Amino acid sequence: MFEHQRRIIGWKLCCAHGGMLIDKYVGFSYPEARWFGLFFVSWSACLQYALRHGLNRYVIGWTDPAVKAYLGARFTFTRHAVWVRNPLLHTGLRRPSHLFEADAGALAGIGG
Repeated sequence: MFEHQRRIIGWKLCCAHGGMLIDKYVGFSYPEARWFGLFFVSWSACLQYALRHGLNRYVIGWTDPAVKAYLGARFTFTRHAVWVRNPLLHTGLRRPSHLFEADAGALAGIGG
């Protein structure tokens, strides 16, 4: 938790598993979190925790890729299997399915 004047302005829910620190959820109170650069502070706190506990990976979510690239993150792309049960929609969505997998292209310009 991150506090200012005895008030919680941010928190993270993380777990350690298999040599990794997995960052699952985060919550910030604005505008205080922005004033203190809490995104960066929380990133640093998690990295310090991982180092102190011998964890060799820090796994975080997919939001804000430009900021994470700036902080030195490397990205691993995932595939998601989705099955549309409605036969008409299934057929109609088969062709444009590549449009829903734009992560690699989006990150190409920011170090992904």
